[in-house]
Amino acid sequence: MDKQIIWTQRARDDRKRIFEFWNSHNKSTAYSIKLNTLFKQTLKLTCQYPQIGKKTSFDQVRLQIIKNYFVFYKINDKHLVLLSIWDCTQDINYMEPGTFL
Repeated sequence: MDKQIIWTQRARDDRKRIFEFWNSHNKSTAYSIKLNTLFKQTLKLTCQYPQIGKKTSFDQVRLQIIKNYFVFYKINDKHLVLLSIWDCTQDINYMEPGTFL
């Protein structure tokens, strides 16, 4: 059975920030629309096969890679909870341990 996707406020903010960057950088929303479609397709597949993501060192947190982004999520019986979207081109020192939780 497919799981329902729950977006945390952090994940929604991350996605918004990513789209705003690309909209400003490209002076167009076309790339953001394509990226959002890719997010949706990948997350739909992840709902069907929640164990597909890579295990992380955090308990019950998995990682799905979408282009240059790490999508961190947890799964339970009914939900796939999106915790954060990390832009892999950012400086890793910017991310404090556990900030996506």
